[in-house]
Amino acid sequence: MKFYKQQILSDHWSQIMDIAERYEANQALQRYKPQVDNFIMRVPLVGVFSAGKSTLLNRLLGDKLLATDIDPRTSIATELHYGTEERFIGHLADGTTISLSRDDVSNENIDRITPHNTAGKQGWLSAYLPSPVLEQFPHVCLVDLPGLDSNLVSHNQMIDHYVQRSLAYCIVVSIEDGELKASTQDFLQALRINAMPVILIITKSDRKPDDEVAAISAKITQSITSLLGREPLKVATVSARKEINLDEIIEALALVESQAELRFDEVVANPIVSELQFLVQNLDKRINTENLTVAQLLHDKAELQESLSQFRANLNKEIRELESQSAKIANRISENVKSSLSSQLDTLAHHLVNGQDISRMVENNVRLTISQGIQSQLLPIINAHVGHIQDSIPNALNVQNPDISLNNQSQDNFSFGDLLSTLSPILALIKIHPVARIVSLLPTIVGLLDGLLSIGKKEQLKEQQLQLAREKILYEVIPNVQTQAQSSLNEIIGENIRAVKAQIELQIQERNDQIDAQLSRIQADIQLSQAEQEARRQGYQADQTVLQNLLANLTSTPNLKEQAQ
Repeated sequence: MKFYKQQILSDHWSQIMDIAERYEANQALQRYKPQVDNFIMRVPLVGVFSAGKSTLLNRLLGDKLLATDIDPRTSIATELHYGTEERFIGHLADGTTISLSRDDVSNENIDRITPHNTAGKQGWLSAYLPSPVLEQFPHVCLVDLPGLDSNLVSHNQMIDHYVQRSLAYCIVVSIEDGELKASTQDFLQALRINAMPVILIITKSDRKPDDEVAAISAKITQSITSLLGREPLKVATVSARKEINLDEIIEALALVESQAELRFDEVVANPIVSELQFLVQNLDKRINTENLTVAQLLHDKAELQESLSQFRANLNKEIRELESQSAKIANRISENVKSSLSSQLDTLAHHLVNGQDISRMVENNVRLTISQGIQSQLLPIINAHVGHIQDSIPNALNVQNPDISLNNQSQDNFSFGDLLSTLSPILALIKIHPVARIVSLLPTIVGLLDGLLSIGKKEQLKEQQLQLAREKILYEVIPNVQTQAQSSLNEIIGENIRAVKAQIELQIQERNDQIDAQLSRIQADIQLSQAEQEARRQGYQADQTVLQNLLANLTSTPNLKEQAQ
């Protein structure tokens, strides 16, 4: 089942592309084709190992597909899609895919995937299943992720990979734990930074008396509310083994599915509407050529190139200023890393003296501090500079007075919005998530920590041990982490700024090419006979009418009864 606007676009896609190709606008639209065909958002299930994620999913699917007794070191993300026929695909880190069998998935036979890791990345599995439950949620893909407490770099990267591709997260907690474990708390703080909605699923409820279940559920819910700054979308207290309250999970997924259309409009329909508006706008110029001369067209071409040259100069200026400010922000964020770790000095030292590995604590601290810094300090500056760039776009390359209905609403703790501007799709591409990159610091950190662990084995008074641990952490570990963090930040920020610039240049060049081709076509048209000019004008008008009718449907609010039919 497709959304209202998705169905319109799908039904008319060939017609849209035929028209777009006639006017050199097909490249700007073609990139949206996969999402028009099949728009899917992920809902990952996250929890510590033994929380019961795989068992719960197996029960929902009515299938014993997912392994429930596995080595955490070999676990891999598994995406569960609805499909009319069962099939399994392995996605390698280099972008290639391979066919897998049911046994490969059930027994976690992933050696064919994991040896292909590149740059620390990990592959994943996709399962397409004719499951009645999955069929109810055609735009939702459930994801069984590795356990949060695995402490494996590849698992952390895989979890981070899904933040920008997900509608919501399901946090799975066993009733037997009684409270959120530290790894879950750390992950929830990252979700708070990303304003990601959360569904709480408390499993194994049959293992406690009802009054204890209610008390523990309330306690965990309060903890999540405190960490996120808002309540979970829904709380489901279930038992997969005894099939208790599984309908509550179905209700939660239905809530997520109901919001998927807003996201489709935001990231697919609205950018397409902007491109179609630009094409309609330019067809006006082809239709209204009565008073144009070759001299006027040559002047328009020269004026456009001059405006484009000025725009590129402004773009380079804004990018240079952004790079200059970003370097200062990277310095401030790295100082925040130092301060945050220093504030945990005593805790880290005590753990170290007791023979505990503190690398996980250091990693989580660094990840959270950097993510918070980027969201609060860097992204507002990028948005401001992109706004300045938007203002300098030549009028001929911008959409004039678009009439587009954008989603800007908050419902059930979901919040979707968009910017009404030519560069709004560019802003959607700004996804600075340094978490996966920052974990590359760990080999260096762990090397230092290996030497520190011997402190706890020396026959010294505990206070002396603590003092030694503090000094090692303060003067060796923290400076090293800070240096590595700043280096990684500079690289990450630079990559994102270059990507933003490249995307802006690509979009502006595509639009310039359309205008340039349009002026050349008009120049050829006005040299034709009056009858030939009229014939071409009628063709332009026919194409424009088709697009205007499509836009009228795409920018209107559908009647819910008609849509349901």
